[in-house]
Amino acid sequence: MDNTMLTRVVQALVENEATPYIVGGFVRDELLGHTSDDVDVEVHGIDETSFIEVLSRFGKVEEVGASFGVYLLEGLDVDFSLPRQEFSSGEGHRDFAVSIDPTMGTEEAARRRDFTINALMQDALTGEVLDHFNGRSDLEEGIIRHIDADTFVEDPLRILRAARFAARFNFNVSPKTLELMEVMVEQGSLEALPIERVFGEVEKALFTDRPSVFFEVLREVGALQVLFPEIEELARTPQDPVHHPEGDVLIHTMKVLDEASSLRERVDEQNQLGFMLSALFHDIGKPATTVVGEDGRVTAHSHESVGADMIRDLFRNRLTESNQLIDYVEAMTRDHMSPIAFYPNASARAFRRLARRVDIEEIFLLAEADHYGRGGVEPGSFQVYEDFFEEVVSEYNLRDADRIEPVVTGHDLIERGMTPGPEFGVILKEAFDLQLEGFERSEILDRVLP
Repeated sequence: MDNTMLTRVVQALVENEATPYIVGGFVRDELLGHTSDDVDVEVHGIDETSFIEVLSRFGKVEEVGASFGVYLLEGLDVDFSLPRQEFSSGEGHRDFAVSIDPTMGTEEAARRRDFTINALMQDALTGEVLDHFNGRSDLEEGIIRHIDADTFVEDPLRILRAARFAARFNFNVSPKTLELMEVMVEQGSLEALPIERVFGEVEKALFTDRPSVFFEVLREVGALQVLFPEIEELARTPQDPVHHPEGDVLIHTMKVLDEASSLRERVDEQNQLGFMLSALFHDIGKPATTVVGEDGRVTAHSHESVGADMIRDLFRNRLTESNQLIDYVEAMTRDHMSPIAFYPNASARAFRRLARRVDIEEIFLLAEADHYGRGGVEPGSFQVYEDFFEEVVSEYNLRDADRIEPVVTGHDLIERGMTPGPEFGVILKEAFDLQLEGFERSEILDRVLP
C-alpha cells in the first residue's frame, strides 16, 4: 500500500472538513499485533459529490458494487466508503438496500457492523481509536460478541463469520451471541445462503491454525446439521476404541483437520485448499460403512472408496462446482489409507500407480495428519512411515511419476502388424502395467505381443 498517497488523500479530505476513519479488521488486527494490508476508510462529514471530487484529484475513481457504496482510487489498494445503513430487502445474503448518510455519527455507523471487535474506528489523521462498544475489552478477553441483535439477524452469513473469527483468533463466542445464532438457525435463515458465500467462509476457516473451532461453533448452534449434515453424521458414527481411543468419527476428523493445518505449508500452494478439504472429508464414507459386530468390534471396510464416490455430489450441492478441486479431494479421499497399507512391502507398480493418481508427497502428508489425529499416538510415531516414504521415492523416482509417458503406444502395435480394435486397449494397459513394474520397452513388447 502507498502510505504516502493515502496520507495525501486523508489530508485533502480533512481540508474539506471531512473526517476519515480506518475501520474494521485493520484496526482490530493492529491492536492484536498482527499485520494487515486490508484497509477500509470510512469518511464522515462530507457529501457524496464532494467526496468523489476530492478523490478524483488523485486519480480515477471507481464505484464497486453500486448497492454498497464502496469506492476505489486507482493506484491505492484501499476501500473508501461513506457512512451508510444497510437494510435487508430479501432472503439470504444477496438482497440489501443501502442508504448513504454523511451526517450519521460514528457510534451509529459502528453499530451496523457485526461484532464489537470489528466496530473499532481509528482517526486516519491522528490515530485516535474510537471504541463505542467495548471492542478493545473483548479483544483482550478473547470474545466474539454481536453489537445489535436487530441488525445482526439480518445477515445469516454472520453465523459463519462468528465461527470463523473464533477459529482465527482462538476466541470464544459470547453466550448471548450463540443464543442469537441458534435462534437464527432455528428460523431457517441459513437455508437461503448461496453456496459460494458458504464456501468463502469455509475456505477462510480452513486456513486458520485451528479450523476445528469453526465447525465446533457451527455444531453448537445447529448450523452444521443444516449446512453439512454429512459432517454432523460423523458424530453419530463410532470407531474401534483400540485404533481410535479418541472417540467418534467427528472427534477424529476435527483432530485430523488441525493436524493438517500444521502440515499445510508443506503442500504445494495451489493444492492447499484441496488438502484441507481432503482432511475434512477423508472419512465421510464411514457412516455408510460402519458395522458393529456381535463381539463389539467396529469396522468400516471400504469407507475410503465409498467416501470418494460421495465427494462430487456433496461438493456441488454444498460447496463448489470446481472440477479441479473436486477431482483432487476425490482422489485424496480414495487413497488416504494407501500410504499406511503399502508399508512395508508394496510393489514398485503399486507405488507408481499411486503416484499417478495423487501427489505422492501430499497423500503421505494426509496420512500423517490422519495418523496423529488418533488418540494415544506417541509423538514421532509416524517417522517409520516417513523413512519408508523417502526410501521408495528415491528408489522408484516417484516425484516424476505423474509425468511418466507410456513407452509402448498404439503405433508400436500397428508396426507389429496388428489392426486397431478393442484389444488395443487391453494390450496397452498390460504394457503400461509392465512399464510401471520397471520392465524395459523391448521386454514389454516381447511380453505383450505374440
